[in-house]
Amino acid sequence: MPKPHIHEFLLDIDRDRLFRTLADLKGWPEWDDDILAVDCDGPPHAGSRFTLRLKDGSAVELTVEALEPPALFVDRAKLPLARMVSRHELLPAEGGRTRLRHVIETSGPLGWLWDRLVARKIAAGLPRQAERMAAHARGQPTKG
Repeated sequence: MPKPHIHEFLLDIDRDRLFRTLADLKGWPEWDDDILAVDCDGPPHAGSRFTLRLKDGSAVELTVEALEPPALFVDRAKLPLARMVSRHELLPAEGGRTRLRHVIETSGPLGWLWDRLVARKIAAGLPRQAERMAAHARGQPTKG
């Protein structure tokens, strides 16, 4: 099984505001460069499903594994012969800031392949994505 991709960011925003942005699934295209649209039936909750429509024309179905406002959002993508779990931990930090810890793990017989094809690309984009998510949560423009 591939090693998890673990990244931490210290963001100048309180975790309640950041969590609201993360839990607003339909708003993800505003701050994630790869997402065209999100299909979901209402606010997320443990067990709910949603679909990411990506700009490359593909679609990925995900399930919310855990949701603990304002501290935790975990989703799981079921891929052919693999799973990919993304864990977003929002930890309080000094000065009203938030330490965002993002962990991406792949597992299953082809977990190694999905790690190379998808997880590494997502991990490489996390610094930009975290800053754009925080900017969006602060009401600042994120396009461009």
